[in-house]
Amino acid sequence: MNIQQYSKNSIILLLFLILIASTSCSTRIGIQIAEDSTETIHCAIQPDETLESTILSFSGAQEGSSIYNPSVLSDSLTAAGFSINQMSFPHNTGIDLTIQTDEMLIPGCTVTNNSFTWIITPETMKEIIALTPEETRSYVDLLMAPIITGEELTSQEYNNLIASMYGSTLATKLSSSVVTISFTTPNEITSATLEPQNCGSVEIKGKNAEFTLPLDKFLSLFSGVKFCIQWNE
Repeated sequence: MNIQQYSKNSIILLLFLILIASTSCSTRIGIQIAEDSTETIHCAIQPDETLESTILSFSGAQEGSSIYNPSVLSDSLTAAGFSINQMSFPHNTGIDLTIQTDEMLIPGCTVTNNSFTWIITPETMKEIIALTPEETRSYVDLLMAPIITGEELTSQEYNNLIASMYGSTLATKLSSSVVTISFTTPNEITSATLEPQNCGSVEIKGKNAEFTLPLDKFLSLFSGVKFCIQWNE
C-alpha cells in the first residue's frame, strides 16, 4: 500500500487556518489518507462576529471585503505544489477550501503502512509560521498562544490574557469554542489516541477518526500535542 503522507506546505496551511479561526462558530478540517500518493485537505471555517470584528480591526480590512487576496492565495498555493479543487470566501474572514498535493514532506509527522503520528510543538509551530507571509504571521501573533510561544500558561491563564487584551466577550468565545480535525484512512481504524489525554476527545467510526479539542486548551498546550492513529493493513 502506498500511504499518503503530509506535506510541509499542507501543515502550514492547516495550522494557520486552525489558528486564525480559533473562536469560530464553525471550524472543521478534514484530511483524507488515500491509497495513492495524493493528499486532499478540506477546510471550512466561518469565524463568528466577535472574532471577525477583532481580525478586521487589526488587519485594517474594510467591512464587506475578504481579508484574503484570492489571487495571491491561489498563486501561492499553486507555486507550493497544490491543485485547487475549489476556493470561496464567505463573509469577511471565512474560507472554504479544498486542495490536493503529491508532496511528501512532513514536519512532526511519522507515517507507516498502517499508522499516523503527528506531534505539534512550539518549535514546530515557529518553524512553520516563519515560512508564511508576513500578513499571516501578524494574524497568528494576535493569539499569543503558548502552543506557539512556548510560554507556560494554563488554559485559564491564557483565557485571562485574551480577556485583558481583547475583552471578555472574545475570551468567553474562546473558552466555549472547539476545533474538530477528522482523518479518513484507507482501512478500518483500530485505535486513535490524543496526548495529553485531557486536552480533548477522539471518536472512531470505521475508517474515520475525529479529534475534538477545546480551543483554549489546544492553544495553551505549551509542551505540545500528539495525535496517533492506527488502522488495519
